[in-house]
Amino acid sequence: MSDYSVTLSTTEPNNYVGLIKLRQGDVASQSIQATITANGQLFNFDHLSVFFNAVLPNGNVIRDKVTEVDYVNSKLNYVVADSFLQEVAQVTAWFSFENDEKIIDSTKNFQYSVIGGWKECIPQGNYIYELSEIQREIEEIIGNKDFSSLLNKISLLETNISYLDNKKVDKNEMNVKIKLLNDLKADKTFVDAQFASIVSGAPKGTFATLAALQTAYPNGTEGVFLVLENGHWYYYASGWKDGGVYQGNGVSDNSVKFSS
Repeated sequence: MSDYSVTLSTTEPNNYVGLIKLRQGDVASQSIQATITANGQLFNFDHLSVFFNAVLPNGNVIRDKVTEVDYVNSKLNYVVADSFLQEVAQVTAWFSFENDEKIIDSTKNFQYSVIGGWKECIPQGNYIYELSEIQREIEEIIGNKDFSSLLNKISLLETNISYLDNKKVDKNEMNVKIKLLNDLKADKTFVDAQFASIVSGAPKGTFATLAALQTAYPNGTEGVFLVLENGHWYYYASGWKDGGVYQGNGVSDNSVKFSS
C-alpha cells in the first residue's frame, strides 16, 4: 500500500507535499494521510465533515467524503478512489471542511500525479461523491428517524418543477432536474427497503404527501405508512388516520415547513 503523509495548511499560500504518484487501477491501496494546520498550529475542524476534492485536466470536479478523521489530532486519512485517477496527468486537489453543505474552510491546493496502470480511461462525471453520499445520508435517516435531509430534497424538487413549468430551459438545465429526480427516487426506494427490515410493526412504506398515500390506497390497506411532508405515520380506519409523529425524537410537530 502506498501511503503519502503530508501537512496541509488552510492559511499558508502554498503546500509543499513532495511528489505524490498514484497509479490507475490500484484499488483501495493508495492513501493520503494529512495533518491540517492553520497559522502554524493544528487546525480545529471538530464537528465538520471533510471532503477530498480535485479538478481534472478536462475540467471535471470530483469530490468524495473522508470517513477516517482524527479530530483530536487534526489528522485525516483518505484512500484515493478510482474516480480521482481518470487521466494520466497532474491533478490539483484540496480538502474542504463543511457544515450543512456549506464550505467553512479548506486547505490550499496541492498536486498529485496519476501514472498509468493496468486500468485506463476510468469513466466518471462531475461530483461523483453523490451516490455514496446519498446512501450514507439514508443510513443516518434510518438510524435516527430524522427526515429533514430528504424533505429538503423534496422541497427543492418542487421548486424545480415549478421552475420548469414557467420557463424554457436548455439541455444542461433539464439534465440537472432529471438527476435530482433520480436521486430522490433512489432515496425513497432505499428508505422503503430499509423500513421493511427494521422491526416488526415498522411502516410498510413511505409517501411524500398524504394525498399521495390516499391516491395509492383510496380504500385503505393493512399496516402503517410514513408521510414525509410532516414526519407522521398513518393507518386506515374508515379513512386514513394520523397516528402522530413517527418515533417522536425524529421530526417534531410543526418543525417541517414548506415554502409556497
